Amino acid sequence: MKKLTLIGAVVSLLLGCNGGSAAGALTRVTTVAAGTACPAGGLSIAVGLDTNKDGTRDDSEVKQTETVCNGQNGTNGSNGNNGNNGVDGDAGINGIQPLIKTTALPTGDSNCAAGGAKIEIGLDNGDGAGIANNKILESGEVDDTRFICNGAMPYYTSSIDPPAAPAGAYQLTAIGGPGTAGTAGGAGSILVSMQQGTLGGHVKVFKTGAVDTGIAVPVLTAFVPGANPLVVNADVLLRSYATQADGLLTTDATFHVVADEALFTRNAGAAVKVTSLNVAAGHTLTMPFVSGGMNVTFANDVKNEGTIAMARARGYSGSLSISCSTFVGSAASSIVATGADATGADSVGGNGGNVEVSTEGQLINQGTISTFGGSADEGGPGGSLSLYSNRNFVFNGGQLDTHGGSAITGSGGNAGYIEMESSERTLVNAGAVNARGGSGATAGTGNTIRMTAYAGLRNSGALNSSGGDCTEAACTAGAAGPVVARNYGGELFWNAAVTANGGQGMVRGGEGSTIQIENNARWFGEGDLASLIGTAHISGTMHANGGQGTAGGNAGSISITLDPLNVPRGQHLELLGYTLFDVSGGTGTNGPGTNGGSIELRTAASQLPGNAAGPGGAVVNYADMTGRGGDGTRAGIGGSYAQSTHADYNFTNAHEMALNYGTLNFSGGLASTSTFIQQTPSVSIYGIGGAENHGTITANGGSTSGGPVPAAQGGFVEIRSDFGPASNTAAITANGGSSSDQGGAGGSIELFGSVVTTSGALSCTGGNGTIRAGNGGNISLQSEAGVSTSSSTYAVGIGTGPAPALGGSVTIDGMNATP
Repeated sequence: MKKLTLIGAVVSLLLGCNGGSAAGALTRVTTVAAGTACPAGGLSIAVGLDTNKDGTRDDSEVKQTETVCNGQNGTNGSNGNNGNNGVDGDAGINGIQPLIKTTALPTGDSNCAAGGAKIEIGLDNGDGAGIANNKILESGEVDDTRFICNGAMPYYTSSIDPPAAPAGAYQLTAIGGPGTAGTAGGAGSILVSMQQGTLGGHVKVFKTGAVDTGIAVPVLTAFVPGANPLVVNADVLLRSYATQADGLLTTDATFHVVADEALFTRNAGAAVKVTSLNVAAGHTLTMPFVSGGMNVTFANDVKNEGTIAMARARGYSGSLSISCSTFVGSAASSIVATGADATGADSVGGNGGNVEVSTEGQLINQGTISTFGGSADEGGPGGSLSLYSNRNFVFNGGQLDTHGGSAITGSGGNAGYIEMESSERTLVNAGAVNARGGSGATAGTGNTIRMTAYAGLRNSGALNSSGGDCTEAACTAGAAGPVVARNYGGELFWNAAVTANGGQGMVRGGEGSTIQIENNARWFGEGDLASLIGTAHISGTMHANGGQGTAGGNAGSISITLDPLNVPRGQHLELLGYTLFDVSGGTGTNGPGTNGGSIELRTAASQLPGNAAGPGGAVVNYADMTGRGGDGTRAGIGGSYAQSTHADYNFTNAHEMALNYGTLNFSGGLASTSTFIQQTPSVSIYGIGGAENHGTITANGGSTSGGPVPAAQGGFVEIRSDFGPASNTAAITANGGSSSDQGGAGGSIELFGSVVTTSGALSCTGGNGTIRAGNGGNISLQSEAGVSTSSSTYAVGIGTGPAPALGGSVTIDGMNATP
């Protein structure tokens, strides 16, 4: 790690030094032979400016030279000392040698337009069909690749055209829950963000296409039984004892010892640890109930083709922790730690037990793992469920279920949490995962579903962490639990439904929760090295809505992000097949509606080692976006939409466009009685290199259908580029709302850019009013070149109704063009 950190620091320095120069920055990389300076050889990297501009790195132009040495093999470990009746320890293995490889890049290279060098860094560990410890860095062993470019940094351009098929079928929603008699629930938010730019990678939301998760059951390693395997080919009920001696006093062929956290079998009158477990199909191994949970460690493998069940005490399931080398659960297998159901008045469902499976190698589960609570007059809580591989991949194709038990007159049980983690390899999930709260007179809450991967994440399994529903007249529904998926290395492929809704209630609906999908690099902990993050590919409907109730529950939020830290390579954040994003406020049937939420699509400037920076990419949207205020006795305000590239004026690029093709509706709601809030929705499309709108935009103020109250004013709509053109081809409406009292004022529409063109109808008229018409709004077209081109029609007049009301204005390049 320290060798890689040194290499990363040197490469970071070089990248920081080669961001561009009038004289032209050049590098010279030469091989250092094995010797005093570098016992295992290495590289000498000379950096400077081509002051005489002859394209050659002269010795007099060298400003800094760094020598980067290859690591050396570690020494063999010494034999272990004899302990009491102990044996010699095994000899230590050779250390793994870190290597670097440099390749010269010619002018015109796709990564370095002016030429330069490619630096590859990795360990001589034989990854990817390589040969370990052969002192050659092969392609599969490369862990990091950096480019040292002459005079200019690379910029990764790519297509922003949507796929032709299939037609879109997915939605993202964070809608406030409806209120049947009280206030509706508040809307949530949706964020799709490139936290740092990737030197040209785009944020893309397409209405067509679908992510192929490419999930297939992996090839299994050969089962390793070890010296003392346990094969279950008939139903077995294990017992647990405090010590080995206690177990040997019985006739049990196999038994558990609490103090040793292991299973033991008899061998010549002595107790020896069971090294592996193999449960045959059609048979059940029942583990004993142990206070505080049962922990079992196997030196070798576990294969489950039947059932591993936990015994119960008073209806409560015991907990089980299995640690082994590899774990395989077949499609017909199950692990059961469920609480017992109960009947009768005041009965209580049993608690589900906790189940944890952790491995050093592969973890493959295709069966069912259940830890849910029992149902009764009062439901029991579900237990937790964890699948963890320390050094290999995790594959789950089976159903994972830890819902709370349902109740008749009491409380529904809360769900347990579910987590899957693969620390060094890919995490794959293709199974349904359920952590729902139980229904009841008082509902249970959902719980966290968490996935963590460090070398790629693929998910096609549906996830549900919703709160339970409640059935009594004076009850609150259950809140949902969060769903969190994080990948810290490689690409992320996601095509799965996610539901984190609040439950349906009587007094109040449950709260929706958060959905977070992140493909974010991480620091290794030292120096400048960051993990290698790839593109994030996202499909699948996701709901984080508030539940319905007399008062509606608040919605949660949806966040999808990509952050390469200081390793930008044109990675994308793409959402495929999305027809709609919806953050509308809740509707109040006999109460107030609530405000619309926010939707934000954005990129950022690219960050490089050594505090260097560069341009980002485009933000492209084809999906329809809605953030209407909810209808009710008082209407909600329309929400906000922001689509933007970074705003760092030092790094402008013509590719950094904000392009919208979707229909946008962020109007206020409809009020039915005597109160109304007068605030405005907003829509902003900003691209530092250019901004285009091709979809209808509606940001009208809310209206009132009864009561002597004013309507709301129209919203603010902006299409802006500080350095590129701004254009519009669709209708944009920001009219004031109508009322039996006073009409709302028209809003404002602004287009700003180096050159401005518009052909869609633009309208921000005042709303109609019985007592007074609403004032007209304002339209402004401003081209820095002073040559705005418009074939649009304009409407900025007052609404229908009595005066005095004032008309609005149209300004084009500083000139009054009001019709």
